[in-house]
Amino acid sequence: MGCQMREQNRSEYRPRLKALLYWGFLVMIPFFSYHLVFTCFPNPVWARRVFINQLVQDLIRLDGKEIEISGEVVGEIMERRNGVWLNMDDGTESIGVWVSKEMLPKIDFIGRYGVKGDILSIKGVFNRACCAHGGETDIHAYAIKRLHVGYTLPHPISSQKVEWTLILFCLAMITVLIYWWHQRVSG
Repeated sequence: MGCQMREQNRSEYRPRLKALLYWGFLVMIPFFSYHLVFTCFPNPVWARRVFINQLVQDLIRLDGKEIEISGEVVGEIMERRNGVWLNMDDGTESIGVWVSKEMLPKIDFIGRYGVKGDILSIKGVFNRACCAHGGETDIHAYAIKRLHVGYTLPHPISSQKVEWTLILFCLAMITVLIYWWHQRVSG
């Protein structure tokens, strides 16, 4: 009799148990998927877009992570045997980026005085102390895309500056002539 009672209780609770397990799995699958992706695989396939100053402020947490930055190419392109160093500036900070020669896109303008450099989007691995490059903080790029071509910046001379220059030049010449005349008269 005790066995029949237990069997009857089991049959009553089976549909409830099935429903509980079904809904439990539906709720838990997204949680475990998120946990699996972000804990077991800390470097997901997609790169996190950051500003360069965020890299500098959060060196330890972002070390070894895949990141994406956008910025202007500035300074010089330094060619080495198996790669190229680019200096990138996003307006918040600058950082060196190591790029293989094959991956480097055509760069028309490099930022400096009078020139706005090409704007690139770079995906790569951030290193707070890169062993391959003497402990420097850098990014090893694995994807580069040129977003905008740079251009030369116009620097027009204002007419007011030209006028003041002429006035000051005339005053200087008058001063020199007065000095010269004074030296001639007294000497």
